[in-house]
Amino acid sequence: MFAIGADLGQSVDYTAIGIIEKTGTLDLRHIERVPLGKSYTSVVDHLAALKAALPGSRLVIDNTGVGRPVRDMLTERGVDVVPVSITSGRKTRYVDGSWRVPKQVLARGLVAALENGGLRIAKALLYTDALKAELADFQATFTDKGTGVFGGKREHDDLVIAIALAVWGVSASTGA
Repeated sequence: MFAIGADLGQSVDYTAIGIIEKTGTLDLRHIERVPLGKSYTSVVDHLAALKAALPGSRLVIDNTGVGRPVRDMLTERGVDVVPVSITSGRKTRYVDGSWRVPKQVLARGLVAALENGGLRIAKALLYTDALKAELADFQATFTDKGTGVFGGKREHDDLVIAIALAVWGVSASTGA
């Protein structure tokens, strides 16, 4: 089974896409950053083509912010999408046609897969070094109330989020 994770951006943040194949392990087969300034229509075309090339795959997109119109465009084209609104909460739930998944759940799933050797990242992928740098910078900080806030210390965490969405997509039961 394949899952395509997409963290959407355009002018400041990249749209990042990661493809995970679940076999006995989780294998990162593809990662990319769409060039800044690329139209959402082009991104939709690209995501639809990736999904068509991997029949039966799950396309898991960040439904937060600009994700909603991208989801609408994909759905209008007949592309099946698993929308995920990334929240600061603690509980995963399905509400009004979208998954609400805490960022900490996404981060923990990715970290667990990395720590237990369940996620294999090919060295030869174009953005492997950028992903490793983002992973090294990705951290949890805590508010005064003890709530974990996850994100990159530097400019981008888009590849990490795309991969985390794909890991969640192959690991979670997404049948609403």
